[in-house]
Amino acid sequence: MRNGDISYKINNFNVVLSNNSDGYEFKEIKRRLVKKGSYGYAVKELQNYFKLEKTGYFDDQLEQKIKGFQSLNNLKADGIVGSITYKYLNL
Repeated sequence: MRNGDISYKINNFNVVLSNNSDGYEFKEIKRRLVKKGSYGYAVKELQNYFKLEKTGYFDDQLEQKIKGFQSLNNLKADGIVGSITYKYLNL
């Protein structure tokens, strides 16, 4: 990353540490983008929200649920769960 920052992937989050004169310190934590083909905890969280079987794999069925949710909320219905969709999901 730029400026000597370090990013760690932990479950469905990216944790960013910033380099300063005393070493590294916490800078930010962000949810990772989730889309068809993704897998893991974030996908299970979405499957639970939409009352789907919790396989942990982002499949066609979940993509359709996400697109429907995005459409109902006047979001870009692309089936990709990023920061704006997460905000509307309250997750």
